[in-house]
Amino acid sequence: MQRHRSQLLTLATALALALPGVASAARRERVQPRERVQASTDDGQSRWAMGFCYLPGPNGALNALSATFNPTPDLALDGLLLGGSQSNVNGGNFSGSAFGLGAQGRFSLLHPSPDLAFQVLGRLSYVALSNSNGANTSSSQVGLFLGAGFEGYIPVWRAVSVEINSGFNIGLDSYSAGGTTVNSTAISLGTSNVNAFVPFNLAVHYHF
Repeated sequence: MQRHRSQLLTLATALALALPGVASAARRERVQPRERVQASTDDGQSRWAMGFCYLPGPNGALNALSATFNPTPDLALDGLLLGGSQSNVNGGNFSGSAFGLGAQGRFSLLHPSPDLAFQVLGRLSYVALSNSNGANTSSSQVGLFLGAGFEGYIPVWRAVSVEINSGFNIGLDSYSAGGTTVNSTAISLGTSNVNAFVPFNLAVHYHF
């Protein structure tokens, strides 16, 4: 009888020691799938971003809003939009309304560090202006940009990235005044031929 009591006491002690380990393993099993999902999100799968950049126009670079979709960590697809009234673009005498659209693709070739990527990019854009120089005139530009640059994430705030690039912009300009239309073509560095002394484009993206 004493021996049975000793065996029961030993079995109860073993169960008491094993139960916390079983509960802890169950908790780890429940948390693990959530951790994997979070890690997949941190790897940059299917991310979105919003920000601002520049679109080339016949009177110089104009501020534009951007929306970005990352189907893969190294590929970014940007949609660009500008609209509303503009004045004194790059110190010029323009005032009136502006409208623009753009589509851009960026691909990261190299990653010198986890927070920095070297990119190649291409962009197709269209910008139209009206009432330039205080007269009843209009101008437009169809732009094709091919270039390269860097995108870096701010280490203390990795939701924000800053993009700097440069390349060749081919602008097909059209200028209309008094029923007369003049077409021209310009090839320049940076955003447009008006920004010849600043051949770089700047963009800021907020990722979510």
